Amino acid sequence: MAEVKGSMGGRIALKESTIYLGDNGRAFCGHARCAGATAYYSGRDLSGAPVFPLEHPDDIRHALEFKIVCERCGKAPSLIVTP
Repeated sequence: MAEVKGSMGGRIALKESTIYLGDNGRAFCGHARCAGATAYYSGRDLSGAPVFPLEHPDDIRHALEFKIVCERCGKAPSLIVTP
């Protein structure tokens, strides 16, 4: 599998189609503008804690039930699998 590189040349750790949760309860999508550069490239938030993807179907169902969306752009998690 080819390594995905960002516009600045660094390895991208997050998928734009996924919603992530930070250790402070913040929800954000994998887009650099929403996640921030630290999480986008390292998969960790500013405090160094790993961010957790909402990828399992049960997690996504609960997120939809509780209306968890990206706090910046409003993107909701999807049960539809995208490449």
